[in-house]
Amino acid sequence: MDDGKGNPKPNTNLASIQTYNLKATRDEAIIAFIAAAKSELNPIVLMGDFNESSFLDWTDKTKNLFDHKGLVIPWYSTKKLNKEGFIDVFRTFYPNEISNPGFTWPSYAHGKGTTSWTPFADERDRIDYIFFKGNGITIEDVYLVGPKEPYVYNTLETLNTENEKFMVIDLPWPSDHKAVAVKLLFTFKK
Repeated sequence: MDDGKGNPKPNTNLASIQTYNLKATRDEAIIAFIAAAKSELNPIVLMGDFNESSFLDWTDKTKNLFDHKGLVIPWYSTKKLNKEGFIDVFRTFYPNEISNPGFTWPSYAHGKGTTSWTPFADERDRIDYIFFKGNGITIEDVYLVGPKEPYVYNTLETLNTENEKFMVIDLPWPSDHKAVAVKLLFTFKK
């Protein structure tokens, strides 16, 4: 469906969004990871590109921001990890999802042109993560890695980046995703 001008209308049906999201294999991968981690006694750190938003970002506070179209979405992977006791490093260090949205996608990639998938939308989102589980871990600092500029309606902007800490913003960045970097302090008791 479109608006008659060739612009697709957004899907705002929560059940439809969740069903579509679960067609990917992210949920199976998270379930398998959690099952493997259950017997681990040492601290565990999980990081990567999930290509899925966070339930900690699509909240009642943000439902009318960033093209969320009034939706509060309990995104599966981050919700499941949270339920199993995994800590989202970025959102723990920066608990306010409005002042520190932590957008990691779509990022400016040097020499690549637009990396936007939906040029008629504000598709900025935090889909790259670091999680941990275990005792004796303290988050010392958290950064986004890559250029400040994401695409907003297919235009490079620095909106909502003023409170973020960035690393390597001046180096040529090859990816449409930013990364997350963290300084963790591990304190082990003997």
